[in-house]
Amino acid sequence: MSEKLDDVNGTSVQFDPPLPKKAKATKRCAIREKIRSEPLVDRPSYYTENGLRKVRPYWFHFCVFAKERWFGKPLGEVFEKEMYSSFPGFFVSAIRAGRVTVNEHPVCPEYEIKNGDLIRHMCHRHELPVLDRQVAIIENTDDLLVVDKPCSLPIHPCGRYYFNSLIQILKYSHGFENLKILYRLDRLTSGVVVFLKNAQTEKRFRQHLLNSHIKKEYICLVEGQFPDGELTCDQPLDYLFRSMGIMRVSKEGKRCFTRFRKLHTDGKLSIVKCLPETGRTHQIRVHLQFLGYPIVDDAIYNCDVFGPNKGKNGDYGKPIDQLEQDVRLHFTADNWLDDSKSEVVQVDKTEKDVAEEEHCELCRSKFRDPSVSELEMSLHCLRYSGPDWSFECPLPSWASVLKGSKIDC
Repeated sequence: MSEKLDDVNGTSVQFDPPLPKKAKATKRCAIREKIRSEPLVDRPSYYTENGLRKVRPYWFHFCVFAKERWFGKPLGEVFEKEMYSSFPGFFVSAIRAGRVTVNEHPVCPEYEIKNGDLIRHMCHRHELPVLDRQVAIIENTDDLLVVDKPCSLPIHPCGRYYFNSLIQILKYSHGFENLKILYRLDRLTSGVVVFLKNAQTEKRFRQHLLNSHIKKEYICLVEGQFPDGELTCDQPLDYLFRSMGIMRVSKEGKRCFTRFRKLHTDGKLSIVKCLPETGRTHQIRVHLQFLGYPIVDDAIYNCDVFGPNKGKNGDYGKPIDQLEQDVRLHFTADNWLDDSKSEVVQVDKTEKDVAEEEHCELCRSKFRDPSVSELEMSLHCLRYSGPDWSFECPLPSWASVLKGSKIDC
């Protein structure tokens, strides 16, 4: 017997009797395309302040189907653990207030998540600021768009970023739509990003990826005098803290391999060429941490919270459970709260209905702006190349000593 479920626009999505596996997958994709997370505004309200690009707060409809790892667990527990908030009990309060529903019905925080559950959360979204820097266009053809991504921008909407993501800025500030990403860079990483504009180009480039015909070249600035010759790291990686996207070396993790070569050193710092042969989250950063040469301004993996040796050789000086707890406390968003956090954020009266919401904890808190140094990291994607193409962007300022030198490996 068929079932109906309203999507975010109020129309119905039809659920039919069981289908063959291939047809079932196709139908599931169509349903997920209709039921998706999206902002309840037509376009962003950007503004600049203190050298930062900011977005005025807006209402957002978050929708997600239950993930397998959530099955049988209480909704409140899952949200508090995986949908990170700096305010303890924030999601439990939202569930009790009816701003979180399961299959269109309000539930209690103790509700046990089931396979097939559709979870919705209506939230007042406050995006984090990014650096107000131009996205330089390297190449723009009918088939592809290549840009030089500044530090601080995530590629896609994620976490506390939606309109302040590269793909949305390209849409609303440059007019580029329907772009397909070839690969991703970390939010704090700068450099070459390739977008594909049509199915034919996407098929060709995906085949290059599948056949390992694409070469990825990064440079970074690390602590210490990096050794001569080539240094490799093949340590597998797994999540330490999933909701924050923080990784660690783990035997149970996914296979990784990175090659490194020193390009320059002054005895205290070294510029290193990085050639990742896999593409795991934070791969270069965690492998350098493991080798004992962390990126100089990496606020996460070059941090004492990973122990006195900062995670060198996987030594954290504490059990993993304790490390996870320490990381959560150290990197909490409360570090961004002003001393005057009990004050309401001051906004123009004409913007109050959008920018200030009486039930929103973030509206009732005052956050300090991050400094430029907190939004930059000395890791740069210098070049991407394939069998018959190559895209390169300029060296960052911290690598200016390399200008005029040949840095191909």
